[in-house]
Amino acid sequence: MRHGQATNTKLYVASTASGKVECLTEGFDRSLENSLNTDVRHRNTDLSPLWERSDLRVYFVYTDRWITRLADYDFESSSVKVIDTGRVSVEGYHFVNENIYFTGLTWGEPADLYALNQGGGKMRRLTGFGARSVRGMGFVEPERFAFTASDGKQLDGWFMRSSKQPAKGTILEIHGGS
Repeated sequence: MRHGQATNTKLYVASTASGKVECLTEGFDRSLENSLNTDVRHRNTDLSPLWERSDLRVYFVYTDRWITRLADYDFESSSVKVIDTGRVSVEGYHFVNENIYFTGLTWGEPADLYALNQGGGKMRRLTGFGARSVRGMGFVEPERFAFTASDGKQLDGWFMRSSKQPAKGTILEIHGGS
């Protein structure tokens, strides 16, 4: 772990016959884990990585800046394919026949259950517990902005406007880094 906890986790395959170890996601510049934290959950334990029944793909979650996405590594094409879940951050997932069932949350709603057909098709929300639990609370959607740090890396910031107009002030919270 060259960068301590900030080191990206990768997907490897190891041959029990030869002892050879190969990194499958070397060029994929994201960490293969859910490293997001929210007020409604703290780094859950998911099933990542998970083999598809045919053993031709391995599925995993990864954190992509402000959202956790689902992807697979395809052994036939030796490539990573991202599975589009829109603005829904994937928490945990499982397969039943051709469907991927997953729990996911958005910036303003705790997790609900979703289904997505692997052969294409529309993602469907199956439950509404999360949406109902925050109804009428008047959340303000955070506004994302990006800036470039002194080392050239692009970082994300968030601005949350006051729900009261006019705003009575601003709070600055600096979180993370060393």
